[in-house]
Amino acid sequence: MSREYNKEFLDALESKNQEAIKLTFPRDDLKNYKQPILSLPSIKQNKLETIKLLMQLGCKKELNRLVDEEYFLFYCLRKGFPLKTIELFVEEGADPGLKDPQDGSTLLHICIEEKLDLEYIKYLKDFISLSEPNDFGETILGMCLESTILDYGLLLYLVENGASLKIKNSDNQTPLHIACEQDTERDLIELMIKKGADVNLEDGSGMLPIQYLFRKKVGIRTLKVFFEAGVDPNTLDPYRNNLLHWCCFENLGPNFEYLIKIGVSTKALNSTNETPLHLLMKNPNAEIGYLKKLIGSGCDPNIVNVNGVAALQMSLETHQKEEILDYLSNCTDLTILDNKKDTFINYLILNDFPFQMVKDYFQKGCPIDIINDSGFSTLHYACKQPKLNFELIKFLIENGNKNNIATKKGELPFLFAIMNNTVTKEICQLLLFESIVLDKITNDTILEVYFDSGNNDLQVVKLLVENGAKLVSKVENDIDTLLNLLMRTNPSKECLKYFLDIGDFDVNLITTRWNYSTCPLLYAVENNSIPCIQVLLDHGADINILLPPGNKPLLNYAVFMSDYEIVEFLIKKGIKIENGSGYTPLHVVCEATRPSNFQLLLLQNGANINAMDEYSQKPIHILFQHASDNDRKKMVRMYEMVKNFFDYGMDAKDCYIKGESFLHLLLYNEILYLPLFSLLLEKGLDPNFQDVNKNTPLNVYLKDDNIRFLLLFHGADPNIKNNKNKSPLDHNKGNIRKLNKKMLSYQEDFFKLYSESLFTDFEIKNCKIHKTFVEARIEKKIDQQVIKIFEKFDDIQLETFFHWVYSGFLPKNNEDLTFIQDICKQLELFEKIESKSNKKGLQLDLQRILMDEDSMDFTIKIDDDYIICHKFILIARSNLFKSMFININEKDIKEITNYHIITYESLELLIHFLYTDQINFIADHDVELVTEELTDSIDYYQLNKNNILTEILNLKKILFEEEHSQISEVDQLEN
Repeated sequence: MSREYNKEFLDALESKNQEAIKLTFPRDDLKNYKQPILSLPSIKQNKLETIKLLMQLGCKKELNRLVDEEYFLFYCLRKGFPLKTIELFVEEGADPGLKDPQDGSTLLHICIEEKLDLEYIKYLKDFISLSEPNDFGETILGMCLESTILDYGLLLYLVENGASLKIKNSDNQTPLHIACEQDTERDLIELMIKKGADVNLEDGSGMLPIQYLFRKKVGIRTLKVFFEAGVDPNTLDPYRNNLLHWCCFENLGPNFEYLIKIGVSTKALNSTNETPLHLLMKNPNAEIGYLKKLIGSGCDPNIVNVNGVAALQMSLETHQKEEILDYLSNCTDLTILDNKKDTFINYLILNDFPFQMVKDYFQKGCPIDIINDSGFSTLHYACKQPKLNFELIKFLIENGNKNNIATKKGELPFLFAIMNNTVTKEICQLLLFESIVLDKITNDTILEVYFDSGNNDLQVVKLLVENGAKLVSKVENDIDTLLNLLMRTNPSKECLKYFLDIGDFDVNLITTRWNYSTCPLLYAVENNSIPCIQVLLDHGADINILLPPGNKPLLNYAVFMSDYEIVEFLIKKGIKIENGSGYTPLHVVCEATRPSNFQLLLLQNGANINAMDEYSQKPIHILFQHASDNDRKKMVRMYEMVKNFFDYGMDAKDCYIKGESFLHLLLYNEILYLPLFSLLLEKGLDPNFQDVNKNTPLNVYLKDDNIRFLLLFHGADPNIKNNKNKSPLDHNKGNIRKLNKKMLSYQEDFFKLYSESLFTDFEIKNCKIHKTFVEARIEKKIDQQVIKIFEKFDDIQLETFFHWVYSGFLPKNNEDLTFIQDICKQLELFEKIESKSNKKGLQLDLQRILMDEDSMDFTIKIDDDYIICHKFILIARSNLFKSMFININEKDIKEITNYHIITYESLELLIHFLYTDQINFIADHDVELVTEELTDSIDYYQLNKNNILTEILNLKKILFEEEHSQISEVDQLEN
């Protein structure tokens, strides 16, 4: 049963061509095919006549086959086959009464699942009972309610045609339970009740339908329907909550007063002994009006639940509105204690209520000196709060709370206070008592507890010491000293100095904490505290201390984690830049890619750029080996550090490691930062260096055209093959453009203009020349005297001379060129011949006529601005202008207004490029816009891509440099 139907048959079904269907119909047993023909997608769109034909041809026997592990009709319904087609299948023998073997669903269940039209249900009800459940006890009525697709008309139809309202699902819920739980429209619920739904049937949880109503919004009208149908208003759920409990907890509203009005008890107690008032206090939407109504209707606010909690305590825990708390406190017995013997004042303190409320409750009779079952007094709770209140603590002590009472675990109020970050000397003085022995109130010494809690107030420290606190730590094996515990809190210099002055501490003791070696100076460095560093140095700390493992110098830690000022301070204090450990601070700066001012500071103070670590790696190697992040700030830092290394004597030969150049490392890590590549190439990195796989940088996959072009510009050869015999051209076809490093195309453009003799002005001995161009090159007007000089020489000599005039270089294989000097001498060009025999001379001559309005041929106008142009230059440099002049065939164009796609500023730069092969960027231009427009203009104006891309690349470098400068400035400020 795994075969597929042939394409001709499937095409025939799609075309609905009955003759073609007959001809291509499968001749072998249809059971051999994966899917019945009548279940194919194309059948859904076919006419009944076609389907009848297929059944005549043998498909009829497939009508009760399984398709994808379900019966044929089930499959068709899920795929949305038209009702008429379903009816035909049934007429021809498909059994509509089958049940899904997986879950016992009927076709009616599928209709509800797939949200099919009511017409399907109307048809199938003649074969299947509307009350037929699946294996989970779900009827289609219950499914409609759960999927919220039931409307009044559908419900009415189902009920009137036999859908039972009493059948329960696997949760023992009737359709009415489901409707009430699903927040079904009230009209539907009322209709179900009117049609005979039993309102007093319990579900598997013992809940009645009406009790689910209160989880949603419920109206009085609906409640009345339930009561009229026989629900007892004082009915209880399995937890003995009555309807008023539900209303107070879930859904306050008009029905609250209605329930009280019809006699629902306000005094009822649920299984946890809670009144409706308790549940009201758990409701965040409680209002004073509901509270007054309950108490006014007989609900006792002094009743406590199984935990001994009255409604007032519950309202304090849920932070009810002030008016509710005031009202309740005035009608509640404030001497009530909960099961733990906590007072109302304890609840006030635990829930961070204002001190004034404590005083008010005390004045109203609430006890304040009760010790609860855990041995906690109200004073203990006050000392455990996140923010200590001096006035509160003082008030409690004055009114009977003793500061020398310990909890059952032996905890004094003083201990809780000393661990609090807001403790003050004044609070400590309140809590100290004459017989207290500070270092016996806890397993640790009191100073250890105080420091370990992050505290370091000098006045508190002095008070503790004056009252006998020991200057030692009880921590075993010297895991950390008391001095280190203090240093972890980042103390003030005054506190640290006092502590060192009164104690005998080894400021150079190295301890190990969590496999991490540390000392007081290291903590000060981590905390960026120059004052603490100075105090420690004044007390004998060794600034050149070495920390295990590996004897790491303090400066290594400082450059890794601290601010610039800390490193600068340590250097001023004489810390060694290198301690002979191999892995120098310069290595650390490079590994962490810290801001470049850290590196520069080290270099200025003698750091060795050639220092080797244990793996024979220099700092620059570490910088590039850890380059794996395209974060802009880090790339700027890398660039600045590389530049600094070069400034301090690094050679390009240091930019290779393990058979790769730094260019390879950057590309493999996809760090495509243009200024960094440019810097490395300008400093002499070989763009054709091959790594261990013989890949050049160009052979590495590149996503950035700018980097690719930069490599080509610096002489990268796209033809070099790697060890797989692949060159960059093999996997970058269309992207690699071979670049002539001498950039001769500019000169060749003008020589090509001469050789093609386009739009020439006159002819001398078969040499067709452009008057303005030649005048610019010989720097004099072509008059009769100049023409006579030209006529003294033969055709070949003149041809060679004009070759030089147009291109700046002489043709090859010319042995005797002394006549060139003769012509130049007669034209008074002898002294200038050297400068004109190169690209620069050509550029200078053409730049001179760039603003020469007397010699111009036409202007290009954009809005109110115009640019003067010389026709022969534009046609030599741009194929667009060349074809334009050829096509219009006019020599006297005065103005062009329709051949630009860019702004005036960009066009001005473009014209300057056509004349000089350079883009003369102006500072107030929008670099980003100009770069984008010039790039767009390459294809439009049909320019030589290599030269202008080089210039655009330079513009992009301006963009990078601006961004680089901004990021660097912010980076330095942040550090």
